[in-house]
Amino acid sequence: MSNIIIRETNRKANSVYAACNAENPENPPKVWKFLIPEEFEAYLGIIISAGVHHSKSKPTADSWKTDAKPLYRATMSLNRFWNISRFTF
Repeated sequence: MSNIIIRETNRKANSVYAACNAENPENPPKVWKFLIPEEFEAYLGIIISAGVHHSKSKPTADSWKTDAKPLYRATMSLNRFWNISRFTF
């Protein structure tokens, strides 16, 4: 199941980035960094950890602040988390 999610996430992201690049040729092209299984597992770990620690009620960015648990920052950047979220679900 995760392989299908990863494949479709990469497909959707590439499609969106290609359309954006075609619409804005004057801007530097956006390139999607392919999601790999290990990174997807890390992403799911963040989602699960946020649920366990009841982080739903606070803004996502708060989990990446320097005074928050270091798990999130050590796993991936906030921008990468947002990009994966944007194209995964």
